[in-house]
Amino acid sequence: LFFWPIGTGFVKSVVNVFGARQYHPVLQRSMIESFYVRFYMVINVGAVAGCVVIPLVARSSITIAYTIPFVLLLISVIGFVAGSSRYVDVVPQHEFGMGDMQVAEGNGENNVDKPNFSDVAKICMLVVPFNIAYSQCPTTFMVQGA
Repeated sequence: LFFWPIGTGFVKSVVNVFGARQYHPVLQRSMIESFYVRFYMVINVGAVAGCVVIPLVARSSITIAYTIPFVLLLISVIGFVAGSSRYVDVVPQHEFGMGDMQVAEGNGENNVDKPNFSDVAKICMLVVPFNIAYSQCPTTFMVQGA
């Protein structure tokens, strides 16, 4: 159960950026906005459907209740891999290393946009408690409905 929220946090934090990066930031700005609207609409519809369907299925079979999300995620991975030849692959401008994560002091550079590793680590530590609380929503509904 420890890896579930960590994996969920990683996927949630990159999938929307990956989708938006498939469009040109200037020429297809309206398509990016449309993508985000559809992306979050599908996430919310899926969350509501999951909170309704999974507890109902779990009353008859907990195995089937866990199999439904697994099968849907498996279909998603297969679709992702099948379409991977069509994705836009943005090549980084320079080699990214741990030195980029530290703020250089005293060299006269503008370091406003360079993230400090400790700040990033603090933010990332919030992912686990958030996803633990978020994952408890269906359980709460199932217990309250029983």
